[in-house]
Amino acid sequence: QEKQVFTNDVKTVTMRDPNLRTPLHIACMNNADEETIKLLLDLDSSKETVMMLDSNGNSALHYLCENQSASESSVKMLLETEEIYLEKNPHETRLTNKTNKQGMTPLHLAVKIDADTEILTILMDETRINLKSFDERAVHELSKRVKGSANLQKCINRNLASRYS
Repeated sequence: QEKQVFTNDVKTVTMRDPNLRTPLHIACMNNADEETIKLLLDLDSSKETVMMLDSNGNSALHYLCENQSASESSVKMLLETEEIYLEKNPHETRLTNKTNKQGMTPLHLAVKIDADTEILTILMDETRINLKSFDERAVHELSKRVKGSANLQKCINRNLASRYS
């Protein structure tokens, strides 16, 4: 029944609370089900809510990546929606490279909470990620997490090679 509130007033999807969070931020913060996240993304015809930052500089992806039980498909949905937005706004920084006010990207947060390897793999896609914002400690933590994944190791190596060249 709560979902009908959004379908009756599409403008609700872009409204912000006092901390500048949209319904999408709040849904991701609370690890809402995939159907709810999809509904919120579908209602936003401009796809701008996926890129909006709250007062702490967090995107919905930041909140989702802070959640230990976040689903792989929810992360993919946000990134696919970002792609649609970036087609019309190519000057925007990718969500995976946006740092919040604490200097953390979504990948930093996912590593910090020991997220599933599948989520790290999605976030580290070489077309999306830039490890230049990672300090040495963060790179070390990330490298410990990816010991068993040759794909993630290759991605780190490519990113670090460009960082030091």
